[in-house]
Formats: sequence, structure tokens, C-alpha cells
Amino acid sequence: MIKLLRFLKPYKLPIIAVLALVFLQTLSELYLPTLMSDIVDTGIVKGDTNYIIRIGGLMLLVTAVGTISSIVANFISSKVGVGFGTVLRSKVFSQVESFSLPLKFYLLSKHSNSQYLFFRPMICLSRGQLLYRQSCAKHLPLVFRQHHYAFGRGLV
Repeated sequence: MIKLLRFLKPYKLPIIAVLALVFLQTLSELYLPTLMSDIVDTGIVKGDTNYIIRIGGLMLLVTAVGTISSIVANFISSKVGVGFGTVLRSKVFSQVESFSLPLKFYLLSKHSNSQYLFFRPMICLSRGQLLYRQSCAKHLPLVFRQHHYAFGRGLV
């Protein structure tokens, strides 16, 4: 679990912002009952309508601040979650891809026979267009030529 924290380093500032906003939301939710008890204890007992309206307005303001902080915290945390998931998924994918033999082994193998040469272009093409352009393009004409000559000579 601690190894995963290194992928969260680019999101340090947004995570701190989310924690501060959640703290603000919690404070606003915990302050509302105190304000309500002040309205009952002071405003209703004394019959002070202005005090009730003033504290009621303060309650609305505290509620609005809590709601806005909750919305912003959820927005930022979803962005951090998507970014973290993207980075983690890419790292896992690259790790899984490293388990297979390198493409150069298939292309430059000296132990391959002419039948195996037939499968070289398929291996290159199955790895994706970008990989085909970078690694396989210079080998494919040679592979096709060798395969064609092998059939032409009747070796296969």
C-alpha cells in the first residue's frame, strides 16, 4: 500500500485541498446544532425576533459554505482519483507487457527457420500501429523477401 503512495505525489496539493474542504464541511455540519440551540435558548425564550432572523441567516450561510465545500471537494477528489487510476493502470499495463519476450528477440532471432519467418510480420502487426512503424517497418520487407525466396527455392 505504501508503494502506491508514490503515484499520488503529483496530486499532493489537490489532496491537501480536499482534506481542508472536508474539514470545513464537517465544521459547518457540527456548528448548525449549536446555532439552533442558540435560537431556542436565546431567541425564542426572550421573544427576540431579530435575533432569530439573524442567527437563521447565519445558519443559511453556514449551510451554503458546507454545501459548496462538499461539492468542490467531491469534484477535486474525482479528478485526483481519475488521474491516479490512469497512472496506476498505465504502470500495471507496462509491467504486464514486460513479462513477454522483447520484440527484437522475434525479429532478430538467428535460430528461426523459414516457417518462423512467416510469423514475424504477424507478431509485429499484432503489437499495434505505433510499434509497427517504429520497430517492424525496417524488418518487414526483409522478412517478406526471405519468406518469398524460401517459397521460391522450394525450401518450405
